[in-house]
Amino acid sequence: MSDPYNDRQVVNLRQAGISYPVIAETLGISEGEARTRFQRGLAALPREQADEIAHLAMLRMEAVFAYTTKVMTSFHPLVNNGQVMCHPETGEVIHDPVPGLAAAKLQIQAAERLARQYGTDAPTRTVNVTVDAIEQEIRKLEAELGVQAREAGDEAAGGPERPQLAIEGPREDAPPGFR
Repeated sequence: MSDPYNDRQVVNLRQAGISYPVIAETLGISEGEARTRFQRGLAALPREQADEIAHLAMLRMEAVFAYTTKVMTSFHPLVNNGQVMCHPETGEVIHDPVPGLAAAKLQIQAAERLARQYGTDAPTRTVNVTVDAIEQEIRKLEAELGVQAREAGDEAAGGPERPQLAIEGPREDAPPGFR
């Protein structure tokens, strides 16, 4: 049974920037229940308040993008066992790509989350086609190309003429295993 007070409490905690796992632990509920309560609480709010919360979430996301962009474009020295690694010949400090790649992964995840939340993903297009519709389209195309007339002439002559393949020995320029 939903309790508007509990739903609103979760909305307030999320608005304060508290994560779902922390909310769940604090309230003694599952993370899924925290998400459900947030969605219910958000739906119960007047449109202006819900828009304000969505705007706040967008601002937080922009901050995440700004920070992760900074991480991706910064120099991170490669460290091994507490030692900064240098190129053996030039002595230059070696760049560690891992922090930048981790930041890029976070940006992708955040962008996917936003796309799901705001419905900006392109809808999946599905087309249901029956075998009858395909056969009808084939007949239509055959008529346009005159294939039926040609096949009628082939059948009168004993069937369609099929090209014969000449099988020769292996080609000299074929890769090993194909000769």
